[in-house]
Amino acid sequence: MKTCEKCGKQFPEEVLFCTHCGSSFSSIQTSAAPSVERIPFEERQTRGFWKSLWDTWVKASLYPNSFFPLVGNGADMASAIFFALLWGEAAIIVSSIVIFFFELLAAAMGPGSAAASLLSGIAARMFLIILGPIFVLAALSFESGIVHLFLMLVGGSKKGFNTTICTWAYGYGLNIIPFVGWLLALIVQTIGLSRAHDVPIWKPILAIVIAFFVLCAIIIIPLILLVVISIHNHGLFSFAELLKRRRFYSYAKVAEIF
Repeated sequence: MKTCEKCGKQFPEEVLFCTHCGSSFSSIQTSAAPSVERIPFEERQTRGFWKSLWDTWVKASLYPNSFFPLVGNGADMASAIFFALLWGEAAIIVSSIVIFFFELLAAAMGPGSAAASLLSGIAARMFLIILGPIFVLAALSFESGIVHLFLMLVGGSKKGFNTTICTWAYGYGLNIIPFVGWLLALIVQTIGLSRAHDVPIWKPILAIVIAFFVLCAIIIIPLILLVVISIHNHGLFSFAELLKRRRFYSYAKVAEIF
């Protein structure tokens, strides 16, 4: 459409002059729709796969306040999950290498049995790397589902589950940093939930804290019950026998008194 600069009227492209004020369209320009910024990884076919993957990591990890509103505007869930799978698998590989390095040092300084333990550790980590995408997908689905449930309870899920899981997925990139990556990712994901859902920051913080304590209760309470039931059914004598088998004789004798 053409817009007359004098009177503001709009006309089709083929019109040569303004029928309202008579001005020529020589100085009238065609109006263009403003471009909409998108998540780089969603444009990987035009931007390039590795460049879009890296650009998205940088924006999500270092500039969450400006990145995650894009997620709230309607992110593609498939792209977000794909992003999380790639960086989650990379995090598993990096952590496995770091742990292997420390185990290698322990085997070099330890007894001969440490070598056998090192080999079993390598086998376990190879198994984890092979099945890594399954574990990442399961963790992403479970974590985002639990967080979204409590976001709903505190009134912080304005834009639906798609926004929550995409936010959680794009925060997964920081897990590649050994030891502290999970904490940095959690901070970014918390900020991201606030920006993507357009809610105050305290709502996602409260939802995550409640989810943490609920999950702890679900895990810890059954363990306490198992210990109590074991003591009630077997008494302390069984604990004394267990201590004997582990050659803690002094502690075993104390337990036998009771």
